[in-house]
Order: sequence, then C-alpha cells, then structure tokens
Amino acid sequence: HAGVLAPPGNDAVTASVLQRLAAGEQIVGVEVECRRKDGSSFPALLTASPMLDEHGTVAGSSAILHDITELKRAQQEVAHLFDLTPDLIAIIAADGRFRQVNAAWTRTLGFGVDELRGRPFADLLHPEDVAVSAEMFRRTLAGEEIAPFFNRQRTRNGEYRSIEWRGRLDGTSGLVFAVGRDQTDQLLLERQLNQAQKMEAVGRL
Repeated sequence: HAGVLAPPGNDAVTASVLQRLAAGEQIVGVEVECRRKDGSSFPALLTASPMLDEHGTVAGSSAILHDITELKRAQQEVAHLFDLTPDLIAIIAADGRFRQVNAAWTRTLGFGVDELRGRPFADLLHPEDVAVSAEMFRRTLAGEEIAPFFNRQRTRNGEYRSIEWRGRLDGTSGLVFAVGRDQTDQLLLERQLNQAQKMEAVGRL
C-alpha cells in the first residue's frame, strides 16, 4: 500500500500521488519521503505508472523508488559551502534578475537573500556603472569570456562597495553564474599608498 511508503506527516503527498495515478496520470521523478522497515525515513524519487485492466480502468500501479539520501546530503554540503564563502555569488537569469544569491551579500551589503531573489541586479549598481555592467552581462549571455571587471554595489545604508566580478554562462540552463570579491579596502589602501608616494616625491623636489 502506498501509505506504507510515507512516514507520518506526509499524508497529503501520498494522497496526491494516489489521486494522480487513479486519474491515469504517470508520475515521473516526484520527490517523496519513504519509510524503512525499522521506521526511519529517507528521501526518494518516485516514478510510477497506472496499470489498466481489460476495460481500460485503473486497477493498480507499478512504481520505482530511487533513494536520493546521498544526493540530498551532497546538495546540503554544496549549500553550506555556497553560504560560507566570503565572495558574493549570484545566479542571474537572462532577464537580469537574481535567481539566487548567497549569504555573503547580506554580510557585505546588508540585504537579505530573500530581498534580492527576483530583483534586477541593476537595482544595486551605482548609476555610473549601470551601462558598463549591462554590457558585460550582455556579452556574458552571448557566451563571451569576459575579463574581470569592477562595479560599485550599493549597501543598505547607502554607501558603495567596489566589487570585482567574474562571470560565466551555463549553456544548458541559460543562467549566468557570477562571483564577486569586495575589493573596497584594497583599492583604498592602494590609493593611500599612491598618494603617499606622490607626497614623498614632491618633498624631494
């Protein structure tokens, strides 16, 4: 019985699957929670097909379950790495909206992940950097390899951070994967060093 497959709390999922099978629908790759003989649960992908009798009526079903415990564990590990890296990571759709960002955006700019998801990347750009950043994005979407470039990203408090970007198009999904490193402090240090060197040179005249 299908109910045996689902641990307590998954009645709605089980009912939905049974209802679709009863309607003659094939189930392909639906993630479900299953229960082992010892009572423990595990995630699985379900593929099921209705079985018809000689009158064309659904008389039962055949099902295949694929245990995805290790896949889910690997996904969790990648998610942890995604959020722990200090660099800003963004997945951007072809329309220029954030599909996903990591926690570094919150640490660096002060905006929550949920605030940015679905938002145009241009919203956070310094007005002077919008045109060049849009052009870089267009070229990346076209599959061109772009050299690292800088733009200024607005923080929640209205200041700007200088971010060095690298991006690449995923040809399969059509998404752009971008990694940005906050170079604000490094650039400030370089300017201060250059200024000190200029002052030193003037003092020698």
